[in-house]
Amino acid sequence: MKPRIIGNCTLYQGDCFDILPKLDICVDAVISDPPFGITACNWDTAFSLVHFWELLDRRSKQSANFVLFGCGKFSIDLVNSRYSWYRYSITNLHYMPCGKTRRTGHGTGLLGVCRV
Repeated sequence: MKPRIIGNCTLYQGDCFDILPKLDICVDAVISDPPFGITACNWDTAFSLVHFWELLDRRSKQSANFVLFGCGKFSIDLVNSRYSWYRYSITNLHYMPCGKTRRTGHGTGLLGVCRV
């Protein structure tokens, strides 16, 4: 784990289950694109949302904000797993070519979460 300093911020890139327990600080924000557990890819495995929230609760400031990416059923599960912290969602539509002239929209969500 090698932190990267950007201005007065420190960025840690990696698995939050590996990084957060090792930090001796409380973080101001967590930005995460966790695995959704919806594909057959070996890296896309479901994880415990209970354990995820417990870890964030222990290692973040009371005023911390969390920005989490999700889509489909995973977004629903994520919101419902800590509904009292849920604040807003932003949908980003990606248009991918389908054939020569037709386009279809595919959305991914960005969820804003913070403590009450």
